[in-house]
Amino acid sequence: MTKDAKHSLYEAMFILPANVTDDARSKLFEKIQQQMKENGGEIKKIFNMGKQKLAYLIGKHREGYYQLVYLTLPTGSLDEIKHAFNLNEEIIRYLFIKNNSIPEDLKFKAFIPNN
Repeated sequence: MTKDAKHSLYEAMFILPANVTDDARSKLFEKIQQQMKENGGEIKKIFNMGKQKLAYLIGKHREGYYQLVYLTLPTGSLDEIKHAFNLNEEIIRYLFIKNNSIPEDLKFKAFIPNN
């Protein structure tokens, strides 16, 4: 990537396995951050949403550990990052959304489905 490449602000949500140790999850998240930085990304803010029950079963996972990241990326590098994350079986799910601003603070509320 050239230094003159246009950067866009993204909100990225990651769901990581809840059934691994805190140390293993921390190392996985560091690996995710490194992948984004290697592709020209600059992490602006990280919100830890903690362990949450998933709305539906994903593979064998009923719970996940959520991380919300605000970062800037060069426009052309998002596809490369998504490809790398698709190959990483340790990431349960991820989602990138183009955004306009970074919130100062967020309050997270657990989702409790109605029975």
